[in-house]
Amino acid sequence: MGASYMLAMLYTRHLPAPDRDDDQALEWINNAIAIADCDPDPSRRVFFGAFMRNGKALVELHHGNPNEAMALVNEAIQITDGTLGPDEHLLHRSVLLYNRAQVLAASGEHEAALQDYDEVIRRDPDYGDYYFDRAALRRAAGQYAGALADYAAIRLSPPSHEAHFNRADLLVELGDDDAALADLDYAIELAPSHIDSRVNRADLLLARGNLEQAGADIGYGLAQEPGNVRLLTARGLLQADSGDTEAAYESYTAALSEDPAFAATWANRAVLLHSEGRAAEAADDLDHAIRLADTPALRANRAIALQDLGLHDRAMADLDIAVAALGAQDPDLLYQRGVSRHALGDSSGALADWRAHLAAYGPGADSPFASQIHSQAGNALTAEKVTEHGVKQQTRQIAAPVHHEKHQLSPALGNPDA
Repeated sequence: MGASYMLAMLYTRHLPAPDRDDDQALEWINNAIAIADCDPDPSRRVFFGAFMRNGKALVELHHGNPNEAMALVNEAIQITDGTLGPDEHLLHRSVLLYNRAQVLAASGEHEAALQDYDEVIRRDPDYGDYYFDRAALRRAAGQYAGALADYAAIRLSPPSHEAHFNRADLLVELGDDDAALADLDYAIELAPSHIDSRVNRADLLLARGNLEQAGADIGYGLAQEPGNVRLLTARGLLQADSGDTEAAYESYTAALSEDPAFAATWANRAVLLHSEGRAAEAADDLDHAIRLADTPALRANRAIALQDLGLHDRAMADLDIAVAALGAQDPDLLYQRGVSRHALGDSSGALADWRAHLAAYGPGADSPFASQIHSQAGNALTAEKVTEHGVKQQTRQIAAPVHHEKHQLSPALGNPDA
């Protein structure tokens, strides 16, 4: 039985991905279940029969059969709950509940999964991995404070680069870049060859203008993985920030050769192209990016390129989406939409957008587009809102988008030998 179980886990979990064989795993785990169910000792038959079914649940999940996996885990829980005493094998039984939580999460049933995680942690509050998995689920559900609190369980576990990497990713989303950088520093200290940590740290360092340290992480990563699309994209950003636009273009193009489905590379190459006055090519790259990942920020960027090309009807469609999602945070989008409305002959709509844009700046704050609005709107807007004092003519540029996708490490189903 034990050998059959271990061979099943080898084929479904422990071998390198190209060598795994879930069909072989299914044969071995079925053999383990058959042996367990024939054990003459009733208590062993119950205990091992339940946990062999738990192992089969992992195989079925890898086979793409979450419903079958759920049925097997529930069967294992029913066997143990119906036969064992309430205080027997509590820690082993918590593994069954933990696995059900993971199957529920994989099936998108987040609320039920969180309930199981809560119960698992109540039973076994000193096992850090339970907290880390719940943190990932809480984050997916938008419960950021709870997710961050769960990462305090780092103190319960041996030093783990995965936990620090994942907490850093959450901290970036929460806007605490200093704490995120500290976590990534420690993650890299624990696992210098973990490329995702290098990528994310380079991202933060680039945002801070620390090009030398960012370049060191990018160079290290590309020496290990020359075709890594995220690192090639990061190198393009580094080169663009350093003023080497030709090299940046080559890096972005190399990244797209490796993975043309990586939207961030298309978006960043568009920023580069637009900065060089190549609006048509920028718009084309943003078309690619939006087909892959349609976001209001990308729509806003494409609208600027389209306006440069005089395509105000298409720009309006993008700006309607961008203003609805981002206008409260970026009132300059209202100015931009007013430009397209004015160009399309919608003077009243343009004035409404420009009034809202100017109002968003509030008393004592000058819009960077005040001169342009004044020249186009004339006396239609109140003079006290359109202040030209100290304002220079400004052309809005495509903003640099976030250039790295974040990668959450996926937990594996537990097993009774863990």
